[in-house]
Amino acid sequence: HELILGKPEADYFIDDKAFNDKHWLWERTYNEENTDLTSAFNFFTESSISFSHIAQNSDLLNKIQILGNNVRETLNKGGTIFLAGNGGSFSDSQHIAAEFIGKLNKERIPLPSIALGTNLSSVTAIANDFGYEQIFSRELDALGSEKDYLITLSTSGNSKNIVKLLETAKLKKIKSSLLTGPNFETQASKLCDLTINTPNNVKTTAGIQQIHIAIGHYICEIGQADFIGC
Repeated sequence: HELILGKPEADYFIDDKAFNDKHWLWERTYNEENTDLTSAFNFFTESSISFSHIAQNSDLLNKIQILGNNVRETLNKGGTIFLAGNGGSFSDSQHIAAEFIGKLNKERIPLPSIALGTNLSSVTAIANDFGYEQIFSRELDALGSEKDYLITLSTSGNSKNIVKLLETAKLKKIKSSLLTGPNFETQASKLCDLTINTPNNVKTTAGIQQIHIAIGHYICEIGQADFIGC
């Protein structure tokens, strides 16, 4: 209440770290005539609550930090960061790869990163000749090596082409990670070296993907640390 309304509603209160926030009547800060504003306020409030849950989850933060360190180590030894996802997660994989190759927020050399599936000729040929589930795995088989690192994005954790990709990574001894939703028991999570789940309160595809792109920005920040000014 202090953050949203500008002051607390009581002289003394006990902080429970906002885990009961779903029961707070945020919408009362606007009158009934501002229905559009109320809807927007609730949408962005829910997103901010999801990120606050991450900030208070030491286990989740530790996994995100491990992922960032893995990326940093890979880049330092001359490896490539491979990324893959479907739909919105495919766009996110391209976005994150672009941050490595371009620049996130500081001047530095370009860092090697590839979003799998961006060559449409390869995708259509592989899908036609070998099956859609191999559109990522066949590319990784051709381009990847042990010194590289694979980051997969799947809101469900059960996408067949992501599962096949992780199987290929394991065969090629390429370390891998999965950014997924709150479900811990998925096909993909059983195959990768590190799984990062969103908090239990984040169940929508949009909410999951918002968190994934934020994690992508953070791991790029960690990965580029040794190359600033180079």
